Amino acid sequence: MIMDSQEEVIRNFFPEKKAYMEMSFAEVEEMGRGLSKMRKGPEEEKIGELEKTGTKKEINGYACRLYTQQVGKYANEYWITKDITLKEIMGRFADRMKDFGNMGGLKSQQEALMKINGYPILTITNNRYGTNRNEVIKIEKKGLSDDLFATPDGYRKQSMKEMMAPNR
Repeated sequence: MIMDSQEEVIRNFFPEKKAYMEMSFAEVEEMGRGLSKMRKGPEEEKIGELEKTGTKKEINGYACRLYTQQVGKYANEYWITKDITLKEIMGRFADRMKDFGNMGGLKSQQEALMKINGYPILTITNNRYGTNRNEVIKIEKKGLSDDLFATPDGYRKQSMKEMMAPNR
């Protein structure tokens, strides 16, 4: 996936199909609002605030503090560093996330992260489907060639409908 904050588009690449799908930030926002309206289930409707705890530890070289969030009957953990911010990682896209609707609590999580002014190094989320663990191993700031973000030769743009069709 490539997020281009200058063009305000996200491109998802599918090497096995030599294809990619492109969505503008506005389309992602609209999809988020649509998903928010479709959400069902009482455990997902009660999304608590991110609560700061006194627990601290170093994770992969980053000083982190534990924040918790109750989502229905499930408790989530966010180990957040102040060494880097969501805005530094996501650029202009971070500002747009607040407009996504509340798909799976994303809106409240992103708003809270912007207020905390940090970045989650380790996130452990739980829901009726199980546990999801996302961990940042390393963040490296460096200049990269624009060529790394170009659409590879031979890839063709497809719509979501085309992408989801079998044997394409």
